[in-house]
Amino acid sequence: MSEISTLTNLFKDLGTRLQTENNLSDMTWAIAKLSKTFMKAFINHLELPFQDNVPYFFYREISLNESCRPDFLFEQGNNRFIIENKIYDTNYHFEQYTSHREAKNITGFGIISNHKLDNISLEKAQKNNFKVAYWEDFIEGLKRNKFYDEEKMCIEAYIQYVKEVCSIMELKVIRFNELSSLYFLNGLITKIIHKYSFEGFECKFYPPPPRAHGNYWSGQYFSLNRKSGSSTVYPIFGIYFKEEPPVIYISCEKDWCKPIYEQYKGKKKGGISYNLDSDDWEVSFVLKEQRFNEFTKATLEQQKIILKEYFAEVIKKIANNL
Repeated sequence: MSEISTLTNLFKDLGTRLQTENNLSDMTWAIAKLSKTFMKAFINHLELPFQDNVPYFFYREISLNESCRPDFLFEQGNNRFIIENKIYDTNYHFEQYTSHREAKNITGFGIISNHKLDNISLEKAQKNNFKVAYWEDFIEGLKRNKFYDEEKMCIEAYIQYVKEVCSIMELKVIRFNELSSLYFLNGLITKIIHKYSFEGFECKFYPPPPRAHGNYWSGQYFSLNRKSGSSTVYPIFGIYFKEEPPVIYISCEKDWCKPIYEQYKGKKKGGISYNLDSDDWEVSFVLKEQRFNEFTKATLEQQKIILKEYFAEVIKKIANNL
């Protein structure tokens, strides 16, 4: 096994354990200290200026005052940038950072997130002069940079680490006569959950419990709650393959989605892209046969659109009952 493969596998394994925002920030800070090329790419990805011939300093969780401790502080010449890292957390601290007494000394604000910010949050970011960027886009851009030979192994390993932490994977078209398609379907479902946003609600990927996969089914759980409410439900988005053809569904089980289960149990009226089905354990929003058949023949980009539209329709329907 090559040195690059060994280091990449090491970082991939670390990504299965060191998955918090603090872990990702620590790893990013360490790589930035190692490589000026990486540092420039990171700052430029946030559409903030980087001066090639000016010394810089990159700090991790430095306290500006008792209520302001950003993930990163970047200093170069007259520029001082505050940068926040988010994986699942939707508390963005926009006003906290721009209103504190040190804000006048900050020349730029940025946030890099693994999930898509909803429109209200994007408006707040713009109002507070925060640049918004995403981890997946950064990793894709990072691959196009040229690094010194002594840096390449660490950069490739870091990319693998971020992919693991942020559930970033290269997808392929899904054909259900190929076993690998189960892997790619779960990857697509995970990406849809991460990227989805719905104003007034929080929708987050939920680390898979053992019951996410069984002899006849496989899927990904996610949490859904109204930001102004106290009730959270945990549906599963997956596929049931005991019979042919298999079925793509979003299921609300009575123990983890009680209000949704009680609201829709026994009902038959579906929507544009789904039919309703229920039993004593769950209510399922099943992708319609016509849309499923279209999905099986579609390109990868078309498959993404079909599942995104289906997911959005179901979420908006069940969210009304939270």
